[in-house]
Amino acid sequence: FSPVNNQLAVGIKSIALLDKPLVQVYPNPAQNQLYVSFQLEETSLVKIILKDMNGKDIKFIANEMAIGKFSKKVDVSHLSNGVYFMHIQKADSYLIKKIIVLN
Repeated sequence: FSPVNNQLAVGIKSIALLDKPLVQVYPNPAQNQLYVSFQLEETSLVKIILKDMNGKDIKFIANEMAIGKFSKKVDVSHLSNGVYFMHIQKADSYLIKKIIVLN
């Protein structure tokens, strides 16, 4: 898949990408916990799914959030050292961030 005009084609539906510079996932590499934050311009259901290298869901977080700054602490203390992928979805926006865990 490759973004075209800030859109990602998935089947017959297009999903606008979250604006990468506005999404912060830190610290990376992470030890014990990391934080996800970005600005919401409308009330949205925000879903965060942490997946391992094999695509297996490790953690799922869903929150209905109001307009304003979204910030969530994610516990990664139980995870083995390695590379994970954080899938962040809100309304019709979607982003995947690579996370490194060093516990």
